[in-house]
Amino acid sequence: MKKNALITGATGGIGKAIVDVLSKNFNLVLVARNKEKLDTISQKNNSVIQSVKCDLSRFDEIEILIKKIN
Repeated sequence: MKKNALITGATGGIGKAIVDVLSKNFNLVLVARNKEKLDTISQKNNSVIQSVKCDLSRFDEIEILIKKIN
């Protein structure tokens, strides 16, 4: 059984590289500000179990994120 991993900044740079590496052994929950990029990555990667648009600099969006992943 695969463990779950939550990756922030999943649509670019280091975050996207982490998605590529962890997708082999983990179920992924992806978080980023760009919904379109999240959707693209999610469609191409079978390990993604959920993707959530969230700007982590906004407390109101963090509250929504927490509710969605619980």
